[in-house]
Amino acid sequence: MKHVDVWHEMVERKISFAFILEDDPIFVPFFKEKFNRVIYTAIRTGALKLNKTCLNQSQIKINNQEWINQEPMFVIGTCLDMFDKSFQKNLTNAQPIITTHKEDPSRCAHAYLLTLCTAKAMIDTLAKHPINTDTPDFYMNFIYPRSSVLQSFWVDPPLVYQGNRIIDLEHLETYKGSMYDRKFRK
Repeated sequence: MKHVDVWHEMVERKISFAFILEDDPIFVPFFKEKFNRVIYTAIRTGALKLNKTCLNQSQIKINNQEWINQEPMFVIGTCLDMFDKSFQKNLTNAQPIITTHKEDPSRCAHAYLLTLCTAKAMIDTLAKHPINTDTPDFYMNFIYPRSSVLQSFWVDPPLVYQGNRIIDLEHLETYKGSMYDRKFRK
């Protein structure tokens, strides 16, 4: 329910853009630079428009081709090894991509970006289509396909991983060779 509380707080306080994290994020190396590149790309492509008039759900029909005229959520994390089918994760230095996901919007709810208009649309859609769950991923996967204005984008490769889903930290470059490692290893 904390996620829904955040959406309401964004609307009440008129927060135009928010980065929402759960309590156990693990950031990729050079996160800041990669995050800035995602924001720049989202603005340049028209997927992200800040300080604009929010869309009215009753005036727009659901059309998956009209992603550019919808309120965006950017899923920048992953926890279940989910990637867009067009992303080639096994390539060295794979180019980052942003893809649309109307039917399965949330691969995980531990790291995502919302605009004020997106938060409003999520609250409105949830009010029109209530669901009995306390899992934000399920909320998102339920309300996005039912909304004419909500559009989810996945960022691949992801910029944040869910800490409780990572089993072997030895294969993450950011955990190799840290100063405190030597102190605790035998």
